[in-house]
Amino acid sequence: MSWNKTRVNDWESSLKVPSEPASKSSIAVTWRCMEAKYLLDLFFVTPDGAIQWRGIIGEDSRGGYQIAGPGSASPEGGIASVSRTNNHVEVWWIGPRGSVESAHLYEGAVWWKKSTLAEAGSAALASPVAALSPFESKMEVWWISPTGRVEGSSYDTAASKWSPYHLTADHRANYASGLVVVSIDLPRAPDSDDSSCPRNLQHLFWVSPSGIVESAYRITGLKEEWTQMIVPGSQATSSRYSISAINTEDHRRISLFCVWPDGTIAEHRGQLILEFMDKNTYRMEWTQPTISSGKLAHPHGSITCVSRENGVYDVFWITPARGIDGIHVSKDDMRSKYSYSSANSVTPSGCMLARNHHSDFHAYLWATSSDGIDGTLLMGEVKPPMLDTVEKMD
Repeated sequence: MSWNKTRVNDWESSLKVPSEPASKSSIAVTWRCMEAKYLLDLFFVTPDGAIQWRGIIGEDSRGGYQIAGPGSASPEGGIASVSRTNNHVEVWWIGPRGSVESAHLYEGAVWWKKSTLAEAGSAALASPVAALSPFESKMEVWWISPTGRVEGSSYDTAASKWSPYHLTADHRANYASGLVVVSIDLPRAPDSDDSSCPRNLQHLFWVSPSGIVESAYRITGLKEEWTQMIVPGSQATSSRYSISAINTEDHRRISLFCVWPDGTIAEHRGQLILEFMDKNTYRMEWTQPTISSGKLAHPHGSITCVSRENGVYDVFWITPARGIDGIHVSKDDMRSKYSYSSANSVTPSGCMLARNHHSDFHAYLWATSSDGIDGTLLMGEVKPPMLDTVEKMD
Protein backbone atom coordinates (compact mmCIF):
# COMPACT_ATOMS: atom_id res chain seq x y z
CA MET A 1 0.00 0.00 0.00
CA SER A 2 1.13 3.55 -0.64
CA TRP A 3 -0.12 7.08 -0.26
CA ASN A 4 0.42 9.19 -3.37
CA LYS A 5 0.01 12.90 -2.71
CA THR A 6 -1.09 15.35 -5.37
CA ARG A 7 -1.28 19.08 -4.80
CA VAL A 8 -4.10 20.77 -6.67
CA ASN A 9 -1.85 23.79 -7.15
CA ASP A 10 0.57 21.66 -9.21
CA TRP A 11 -2.02 20.54 -11.75
CA GLU A 12 -1.53 22.15 -15.11
CA SER A 13 -3.95 24.97 -15.69
CA SER A 14 -4.25 27.99 -17.90
CA LEU A 15 -5.76 29.87 -14.98
CA LYS A 16 -4.11 30.83 -11.73
CA VAL A 17 -5.07 28.57 -8.81
CA PRO A 18 -5.43 30.66 -5.62
CA SER A 19 -2.92 30.05 -2.88
CA GLU A 20 -5.79 29.26 -0.56
CA PRO A 21 -9.47 28.38 -1.11
CA ALA A 22 -12.01 30.28 0.96
CA SER A 23 -11.38 28.95 4.46
CA LYS A 24 -15.06 28.61 5.39
CA SER A 25 -16.24 27.21 2.08
CA SER A 26 -16.57 23.65 0.84
CA ILE A 27 -14.91 21.26 -1.54
CA ALA A 28 -17.15 19.22 -3.83
CA VAL A 29 -16.07 16.07 -5.69
CA THR A 30 -17.73 13.79 -8.23
CA TRP A 31 -16.61 10.69 -10.13
CA ARG A 32 -17.46 9.91 -13.75
CA CYS A 33 -16.35 7.09 -16.03
CA MET A 34 -14.76 8.56 -19.14
CA GLU A 35 -12.81 6.71 -21.83
CA ALA A 36 -12.80 3.57 -19.66
CA LYS A 37 -11.15 5.59 -16.89
CA TYR A 38 -12.55 7.49 -13.91
CA LEU A 39 -12.66 11.26 -14.10
CA LEU A 40 -12.52 13.19 -10.84
CA ASP A 41 -14.24 16.59 -10.85
CA LEU A 42 -13.11 18.88 -8.00
CA PHE A 43 -14.92 22.18 -7.32
CA PHE A 44 -14.20 24.88 -4.76
CA VAL A 45 -14.93 28.55 -3.94
CA THR A 46 -12.10 31.08 -3.91
CA PRO A 47 -11.77 33.94 -1.38
CA ASP A 48 -13.02 36.43 -4.00
CA GLY A 49 -16.15 34.39 -4.69
CA ALA A 50 -15.19 32.60 -7.91
CA ILE A 51 -16.02 28.95 -8.67
CA GLN A 52 -13.05 26.87 -9.75
CA TRP A 53 -12.90 23.40 -11.34
CA ARG A 54 -9.99 20.95 -11.45
CA GLY A 55 -10.12 17.57 -13.14
CA ILE A 56 -8.00 14.47 -13.42
CA ILE A 57 -8.67 11.33 -15.46
CA GLY A 58 -6.70 8.17 -14.83
CA GLU A 59 -3.25 9.48 -13.99
CA ASP A 60 -3.44 12.51 -16.26
CA SER A 61 -4.54 16.01 -15.34
CA ARG A 62 -7.31 17.57 -17.40
CA GLY A 63 -6.24 20.96 -16.08
CA GLY A 64 -8.64 23.45 -14.60
CA TYR A 65 -10.58 26.62 -15.20
CA GLN A 66 -12.94 29.13 -13.69
CA ILE A 67 -16.64 28.28 -14.04
CA ALA A 68 -17.91 31.55 -12.55
CA GLY A 69 -15.90 34.71 -11.99
CA PRO A 70 -15.13 36.68 -8.81
CA GLY A 71 -18.22 37.85 -6.95
CA SER A 72 -20.32 34.92 -8.17
CA ALA A 73 -20.44 33.10 -4.82
CA SER A 74 -20.59 33.77 -1.11
CA PRO A 75 -17.07 32.86 0.09
CA GLU A 76 -18.54 31.39 3.30
CA GLY A 77 -21.21 29.37 1.54
CA GLY A 78 -21.27 25.72 0.63
CA ILE A 79 -20.83 23.92 -2.66
CA ALA A 80 -22.07 20.52 -3.83
CA SER A 81 -21.98 18.51 -7.05
CA VAL A 82 -23.44 15.37 -8.61
CA SER A 83 -23.11 13.39 -11.80
CA ARG A 84 -26.35 11.84 -13.10
CA THR A 85 -24.59 10.08 -15.96
CA ASN A 86 -21.01 9.67 -17.15
CA ASN A 87 -21.34 12.60 -19.57
CA HIS A 88 -23.05 14.97 -17.12
CA VAL A 89 -21.93 16.92 -14.05
CA GLU A 90 -23.68 19.70 -12.14
CA VAL A 91 -22.54 21.96 -9.30
CA TRP A 92 -24.47 24.26 -6.92
CA TRP A 93 -23.27 27.07 -4.67
CA ILE A 94 -24.60 30.00 -2.60
CA GLY A 95 -24.68 33.33 -4.42
CA PRO A 96 -23.43 36.61 -2.89
CA ARG A 97 -27.03 37.75 -2.16
CA GLY A 98 -28.30 34.43 -0.85
CA SER A 99 -29.44 32.81 -4.07
CA VAL A 100 -28.68 29.20 -4.97
CA GLU A 101 -26.75 29.11 -8.23
CA SER A 102 -25.84 26.20 -10.48
CA ALA A 103 -23.81 25.25 -13.53
CA HIS A 104 -23.96 22.03 -15.51
CA LEU A 105 -21.93 20.51 -18.29
CA TYR A 106 -22.57 17.75 -20.77
CA GLU A 107 -19.39 16.21 -22.12
CA GLY A 108 -18.72 17.65 -25.56
CA ALA A 109 -20.51 20.93 -24.85
CA VAL A 110 -18.61 24.15 -25.47
CA TRP A 111 -19.04 25.55 -21.93
CA TRP A 112 -20.91 25.28 -18.65
CA LYS A 113 -24.54 26.40 -18.65
CA LYS A 114 -25.33 28.49 -15.57
CA SER A 115 -28.74 29.08 -13.98
CA THR A 116 -30.37 30.18 -10.71
CA LEU A 117 -32.11 27.47 -8.70
CA ALA A 118 -33.44 29.73 -5.91
CA GLU A 119 -33.70 33.52 -5.95
CA ALA A 120 -31.76 35.99 -3.79
CA GLY A 121 -32.62 35.75 -0.09
CA SER A 122 -33.47 32.05 -0.27
CA ALA A 123 -30.29 30.88 1.45
CA ALA A 124 -28.17 32.10 4.34
CA LEU A 125 -24.83 33.41 3.06
CA ALA A 126 -23.03 30.80 5.18
CA SER A 127 -25.44 28.01 4.28
CA PRO A 128 -24.05 24.58 3.42
CA VAL A 129 -25.30 22.79 0.30
CA ALA A 130 -25.99 19.06 -0.06
CA ALA A 131 -26.92 17.23 -3.25
CA LEU A 132 -27.37 13.75 -4.67
CA SER A 133 -28.60 11.96 -7.76
CA PRO A 134 -30.38 8.77 -6.59
CA PHE A 135 -31.19 7.76 -10.18
CA GLU A 136 -30.16 8.97 -13.63
CA SER A 137 -33.54 10.68 -13.93
CA LYS A 138 -33.48 12.56 -10.60
CA MET A 139 -31.44 15.11 -8.63
CA GLU A 140 -31.98 16.56 -5.15
CA VAL A 141 -30.45 19.71 -3.63
CA TRP A 142 -30.79 21.09 -0.08
CA TRP A 143 -29.70 24.27 1.69
CA ILE A 144 -30.62 26.33 4.78
CA SER A 145 -32.57 29.58 4.65
CA PRO A 146 -31.72 32.76 6.63
CA THR A 147 -34.55 31.81 9.03
CA GLY A 148 -33.03 28.39 9.76
CA ARG A 149 -35.37 26.38 7.55
CA VAL A 150 -34.06 23.39 5.57
CA GLU A 151 -35.07 23.91 1.95
CA GLY A 152 -35.00 21.42 -0.89
CA SER A 153 -35.59 21.14 -4.60
CA SER A 154 -36.12 18.04 -6.76
CA TYR A 155 -35.40 17.61 -10.46
CA ASP A 156 -37.04 14.99 -12.65
CA THR A 157 -35.88 14.56 -16.25
CA ALA A 158 -39.39 13.47 -17.32
CA ALA A 159 -40.84 16.81 -16.20
CA SER A 160 -37.63 18.66 -17.07
CA LYS A 161 -38.09 21.09 -14.19
CA TRP A 162 -37.18 21.74 -10.56
CA SER A 163 -39.80 21.41 -7.80
CA PRO A 164 -38.89 23.37 -4.61
CA TYR A 165 -40.22 22.45 -1.16
CA HIS A 166 -39.84 23.32 2.53
CA LEU A 167 -38.42 20.37 4.44
CA THR A 168 -38.67 21.88 7.94
CA ALA A 169 -40.18 24.84 9.73
CA ASP A 170 -38.14 27.96 10.63
CA HIS A 171 -35.44 27.84 13.32
CA ARG A 172 -34.79 24.10 12.98
CA ALA A 173 -31.27 24.32 11.54
CA ASN A 174 -28.11 26.22 12.33
CA TYR A 175 -27.18 27.63 8.93
CA ALA A 176 -23.49 27.84 9.85
CA SER A 177 -23.26 24.11 10.62
CA GLY A 178 -23.24 20.93 8.57
CA LEU A 179 -25.72 19.46 6.10
CA VAL A 180 -24.94 15.95 4.88
CA VAL A 181 -26.90 13.28 3.01
CA VAL A 182 -26.60 9.52 2.58
CA SER A 183 -28.15 7.69 -0.37
CA ILE A 184 -28.68 3.91 -0.35
CA ASP A 185 -30.18 1.75 -3.09
CA LEU A 186 -32.56 -0.72 -1.45
CA PRO A 187 -33.53 -4.31 -2.23
CA ARG A 188 -37.04 -4.96 -3.45
CA ALA A 189 -39.76 -6.54 -1.41
CA PRO A 190 -40.01 -10.34 -1.59
CA ASP A 191 -42.04 -11.57 -4.59
CA SER A 192 -42.05 -8.06 -6.05
CA ASP A 193 -42.33 -7.96 -9.85
CA ASP A 194 -42.19 -4.18 -10.13
CA SER A 195 -38.88 -3.60 -11.90
CA SER A 196 -39.84 -0.19 -13.23
CA CYS A 197 -39.59 1.65 -9.90
CA PRO A 198 -36.21 1.45 -8.12
CA ARG A 199 -36.10 2.28 -4.42
CA ASN A 200 -33.61 4.59 -2.81
CA LEU A 201 -33.22 5.75 0.79
CA GLN A 202 -32.26 9.41 1.18
CA HIS A 203 -31.29 10.42 4.72
CA LEU A 204 -30.39 14.06 5.40
CA PHE A 205 -28.71 15.32 8.61
CA TRP A 206 -28.22 18.82 10.01
CA VAL A 207 -27.42 20.51 13.35
CA SER A 208 -30.16 22.39 15.20
CA PRO A 209 -29.56 25.80 16.86
CA SER A 210 -29.32 23.96 20.21
CA GLY A 211 -26.57 21.66 18.90
CA ILE A 212 -28.65 18.49 18.48
CA VAL A 213 -28.40 16.54 15.23
CA GLU A 214 -31.76 16.30 13.47
CA SER A 215 -32.58 14.33 10.35
CA ALA A 216 -35.18 13.55 7.72
CA TYR A 217 -35.46 10.48 5.51
CA ARG A 218 -37.64 8.98 2.82
CA ILE A 219 -37.59 6.10 0.36
CA THR A 220 -38.12 7.21 -3.23
CA GLY A 221 -40.21 4.63 -5.04
CA LEU A 222 -42.00 3.57 -1.87
CA LYS A 223 -43.08 6.64 0.10
CA GLU A 224 -42.24 10.14 -1.04
CA GLU A 225 -43.11 11.87 2.25
CA TRP A 226 -40.24 12.82 4.55
CA THR A 227 -40.05 11.45 8.10
CA GLN A 228 -38.24 13.75 10.54
CA MET A 229 -36.51 12.63 13.71
CA ILE A 230 -33.82 13.59 16.22
CA VAL A 231 -30.77 11.35 16.37
CA PRO A 232 -30.91 10.18 20.02
CA GLY A 233 -28.01 11.19 22.25
CA SER A 234 -26.51 13.41 19.56
CA GLN A 235 -24.73 16.73 19.73
CA ALA A 236 -22.33 18.60 17.47
CA THR A 237 -20.49 21.88 17.22
CA SER A 238 -21.64 24.69 14.97
CA SER A 239 -18.69 24.08 12.63
CA ARG A 240 -19.64 23.56 8.99
CA TYR A 241 -17.98 20.15 8.90
CA SER A 242 -18.73 18.80 12.38
CA ILE A 243 -20.92 15.95 11.07
CA SER A 244 -20.37 13.30 8.41
CA ALA A 245 -22.28 10.16 7.44
CA ILE A 246 -21.92 7.04 5.27
CA ASN A 247 -23.61 3.76 4.44
CA THR A 248 -21.33 1.27 6.21
CA GLU A 249 -22.88 -2.15 5.70
CA ASP A 250 -25.18 -3.81 3.15
CA HIS A 251 -28.24 -1.70 2.33
CA ARG A 252 -29.44 -0.98 5.82
CA ARG A 253 -26.90 0.65 8.14
CA ILE A 254 -25.81 4.26 8.39
CA SER A 255 -22.99 5.58 10.56
CA LEU A 256 -23.16 9.24 11.61
CA PHE A 257 -20.02 10.84 13.06
CA CYS A 258 -20.15 14.02 15.16
CA VAL A 259 -17.58 16.30 16.76
CA TRP A 260 -18.84 17.45 20.15
CA PRO A 261 -18.09 20.95 21.50
CA ASP A 262 -15.39 19.53 23.80
CA GLY A 263 -13.62 17.65 20.97
CA THR A 264 -15.11 14.23 21.70
CA ILE A 265 -15.98 12.14 18.63
CA ALA A 266 -19.20 10.09 18.60
CA GLU A 267 -20.44 7.46 16.17
CA HIS A 268 -24.19 6.87 15.90
CA ARG A 269 -25.40 3.78 14.06
CA GLY A 270 -28.80 3.76 12.43
CA GLN A 271 -30.52 0.66 11.12
CA LEU A 272 -33.23 0.75 8.47
CA ILE A 273 -36.03 -1.64 9.38
CA LEU A 274 -38.16 -2.66 6.39
CA GLU A 275 -41.43 -4.43 7.12
CA PHE A 276 -42.47 -5.72 3.70
CA MET A 277 -45.27 -7.83 5.16
CA ASP A 278 -46.90 -4.73 6.61
CA LYS A 279 -47.66 -2.70 3.49
CA ASN A 280 -44.00 -1.91 2.86
CA THR A 281 -43.61 0.25 5.96
CA TYR A 282 -40.18 1.19 7.28
CA ARG A 283 -38.48 3.03 10.11
CA MET A 284 -35.00 4.03 11.30
CA GLU A 285 -33.71 2.75 14.63
CA TRP A 286 -30.65 4.35 16.26
CA THR A 287 -28.35 2.86 18.87
CA GLN A 288 -26.68 4.84 21.62
CA PRO A 289 -23.46 6.43 20.33
CA THR A 290 -19.97 4.99 20.59
CA ILE A 291 -17.85 7.70 22.27
CA SER A 292 -14.11 8.27 21.84
CA SER A 293 -12.04 7.75 24.98
CA GLY A 294 -10.51 11.22 24.74
CA LYS A 295 -11.02 14.65 23.27
CA LEU A 296 -9.48 13.75 19.94
CA ALA A 297 -10.77 16.49 17.66
CA HIS A 298 -10.33 20.23 17.32
CA PRO A 299 -13.65 21.67 18.60
CA HIS A 300 -14.00 23.80 15.47
CA GLY A 301 -12.47 21.28 13.09
CA SER A 302 -13.75 18.97 10.38
CA ILE A 303 -14.64 15.31 10.36
CA THR A 304 -15.17 13.12 7.28
CA CYS A 305 -15.56 9.44 6.50
CA VAL A 306 -15.37 7.03 3.58
CA SER A 307 -16.70 3.51 3.07
CA ARG A 308 -14.28 1.34 1.12
CA GLU A 309 -16.13 -1.98 1.06
CA ASN A 310 -18.99 -3.67 2.91
CA GLY A 311 -18.42 -3.06 6.64
CA VAL A 312 -14.98 -1.46 6.16
CA TYR A 313 -14.53 2.28 6.50
CA ASP A 314 -12.20 5.09 7.59
CA VAL A 315 -12.90 8.24 9.60
CA PHE A 316 -10.66 11.33 9.52
CA TRP A 317 -10.72 14.39 11.76
CA ILE A 318 -8.65 17.50 12.52
CA THR A 319 -6.81 17.27 15.83
CA PRO A 320 -6.38 20.03 18.44
CA ALA A 321 -2.81 20.37 17.12
CA ARG A 322 -4.18 21.04 13.60
CA GLY A 323 -3.07 17.76 12.10
CA ILE A 324 -5.21 14.93 10.73
CA ASP A 325 -5.80 11.63 12.54
CA GLY A 326 -7.91 8.71 11.43
CA ILE A 327 -9.55 5.47 12.50
CA HIS A 328 -9.77 2.39 10.31
CA VAL A 329 -12.74 0.11 11.08
CA SER A 330 -12.51 -3.49 9.87
CA LYS A 331 -15.29 -5.99 9.12
CA ASP A 332 -15.08 -7.40 12.64
CA ASP A 333 -15.45 -3.85 14.03
CA MET A 334 -11.82 -3.64 15.17
CA ARG A 335 -10.72 0.00 15.31
CA SER A 336 -7.17 1.17 14.66
CA LYS A 337 -6.20 4.79 15.18
CA TYR A 338 -3.43 6.35 13.13
CA SER A 339 -1.90 9.75 12.34
CA TYR A 340 -2.23 10.94 8.77
CA SER A 341 -0.60 14.39 8.81
CA SER A 342 1.55 16.29 11.27
CA ALA A 343 0.60 19.23 13.49
CA ASN A 344 -0.14 22.62 11.90
CA SER A 345 -0.62 21.06 8.46
CA VAL A 346 -4.29 21.98 7.92
CA THR A 347 -6.72 24.81 8.55
CA PRO A 348 -8.97 23.89 11.54
CA SER A 349 -12.09 25.54 10.15
CA GLY A 350 -11.37 24.46 6.59
CA CYS A 351 -13.00 21.69 4.64
CA MET A 352 -11.96 18.04 4.67
CA LEU A 353 -13.65 15.58 2.34
CA ALA A 354 -13.14 11.85 1.74
CA ARG A 355 -14.60 10.00 -1.23
CA ASN A 356 -14.25 6.42 -2.35
CA HIS A 357 -12.88 5.55 -5.77
CA HIS A 358 -14.99 3.25 -7.89
CA SER A 359 -12.36 0.53 -8.25
CA ASP A 360 -9.80 -1.39 -6.21
CA PHE A 361 -11.07 0.07 -2.93
CA HIS A 362 -9.08 3.26 -3.49
CA ALA A 363 -10.08 6.38 -1.57
CA TYR A 364 -9.29 10.06 -1.88
CA LEU A 365 -8.90 12.52 1.00
CA TRP A 366 -8.98 16.25 0.29
CA ALA A 367 -8.17 18.94 2.86
CA THR A 368 -7.58 22.69 2.83
CA SER A 369 -4.18 23.73 4.15
CA SER A 370 -2.49 27.08 4.60
CA ASP A 371 -1.33 27.14 0.97
CA GLY A 372 -3.96 25.29 -1.02
CA ILE A 373 -5.87 22.03 -1.28
CA ASP A 374 -4.03 18.78 -0.62
CA GLY A 375 -5.29 15.65 -2.31
CA THR A 376 -4.19 12.18 -1.26
CA LEU A 377 -4.94 8.85 -2.90
CA LEU A 378 -5.09 5.79 -0.63
CA MET A 379 -4.23 2.75 -2.72
CA GLY A 380 -3.90 -0.98 -2.23
CA GLU A 381 -5.39 -3.47 0.17
CA VAL A 382 -8.13 -2.47 2.57
CA LYS A 383 -6.22 -2.03 5.81
CA PRO A 384 -5.10 1.01 7.80
CA PRO A 385 -2.18 3.00 6.39
CA MET A 386 0.94 2.49 8.51
CA LEU A 387 1.99 6.11 8.52
CA ASP A 388 2.66 6.73 12.19
CA THR A 389 1.78 5.00 15.41
CA VAL A 390 -1.18 2.65 15.07
CA GLU A 391 -3.06 1.83 18.21
CA LYS A 392 -6.28 0.09 19.21
CA MET A 393 -9.13 2.50 19.85
CA ASP A 394 -10.98 2.09 23.14
